[in-house]
Amino acid sequence: MREVEKTLERIRDMQLEIDEMCEQMITLRERATNISQALTDMPKAKNSSASKTETSVLNLLLKCQQTQVKVDDYLYVRELIEADIMTFIKDRRKQTVLKSRYIYNYSWKRIAQMMRLSISQVQRHKNIALNVLEKIFENAI
Repeated sequence: MREVEKTLERIRDMQLEIDEMCEQMITLRERATNISQALTDMPKAKNSSASKTETSVLNLLLKCQQTQVKVDDYLYVRELIEADIMTFIKDRRKQTVLKSRYIYNYSWKRIAQMMRLSISQVQRHKNIALNVLEKIFENAI
């Protein structure tokens, strides 16, 4: 596998990680909300269990914020890569193939159906586009 393709595959894997992180954030926010509501409904008492619970809520919210930062960083990198694809690959079909596969994580079959091409035609577009990117990055080094 070519270096350019390996890099694009890593980007695609990052998308899967981001999807998992987004699901975690939803779960963390729900837990924090449920705990917060339970705390406000409880009578105030001077015990350490309430402060432990509040600390747990704060930890959940902190973890949620950290996850959001990772998601934002990934989205920024993804935008840069998408812009590079648009800049360096002039053919719209080749742009669509690369973005669909490596940014949106579509299967070859789905891309072929979407573009009304055969899978081999789609992969041919991919190979040509990767050759272009490879030459550009070789010259940049």
